[in-house]
Amino acid sequence: MQYTISHRMSDVHGSAIRELFKLGADPNMISFGGGNPSAETFPVPEIAEIMADVMKNAPVSVLQYGLSEGYTPLRDTMKEYLARTQGFDFEKNELFIVSGGQQCADLTTKVLVNEGDVILTEDPAFVGCLNTFRSYGAKLVGVPMQQDGMDIDALEAALKANPNAKLLYTIPS
Repeated sequence: MQYTISHRMSDVHGSAIRELFKLGADPNMISFGGGNPSAETFPVPEIAEIMADVMKNAPVSVLQYGLSEGYTPLRDTMKEYLARTQGFDFEKNELFIVSGGQQCADLTTKVLVNEGDVILTEDPAFVGCLNTFRSYGAKLVGVPMQQDGMDIDALEAALKANPNAKLLYTIPS
């Protein structure tokens, strides 16, 4: 049997992230390509203690599927914090907790971007999100980076050339 993939996925090729991880597995290499933190920075004993407590006292909370909008106690805590410190009104707004930036990019693109829409992105940018945008048929327009961030003159030119751009993807740190 022959399978035909969707048009949406025809321009998405092997995972560059997976290839970066393969290269980064070499113990003699320090990879800056995949955005991985150094394993030495993981607070393993503290996480083990927390996990032991959770597994003893509330195992279902971590073993069962959760709500798609995120862990309810965390959402409630964040809503209270944002209402108190930033004045957010959650009668008119909602809060989603995502598992990472790429999930956020996927949900945002799914909701806001139509095939052929332009997304302005840093150049270079995180390849995982670029592939997500491409999978929805977005046209990507790169904006060069400078030492202190996005080249503002190039951004202005990109906005003038693409006045209907749907998103600007940037990593502010």
